[in-house]
Amino acid sequence: MMIQWYKYLYVGNNLKKKEKKIRKKLEQKKLLPGVQLITYASNPKNQLDLIPAVCIRQHALYDTLPVIVGIASDPDEAVEMIRTIAEEVYEKTGDCQIRFYLEHQK
Repeated sequence: MMIQWYKYLYVGNNLKKKEKKIRKKLEQKKLLPGVQLITYASNPKNQLDLIPAVCIRQHALYDTLPVIVGIASDPDEAVEMIRTIAEEVYEKTGDCQIRFYLEHQK
């Protein structure tokens, strides 16, 4: 199964110049220490999950990986990115239904 990418992928400032290379390495299950993936939550009661990229080397996770919404260079950048996404959704919709908003972006 191939990785599914959000069509308007959020990319951390530290990875913007490396986005294509990072995507390729993730598709190849290469070791990417520090890189964090923001995905749709695997639990429908939650909005997003934060997964260290090194975890996708595990076949069970790789095969069931939800859509990747964002990539960040480290946990701090990932948390900041999630905050930015939440603020964006709230400003545009008045609520924090992040997943619903992202799934219905045109």
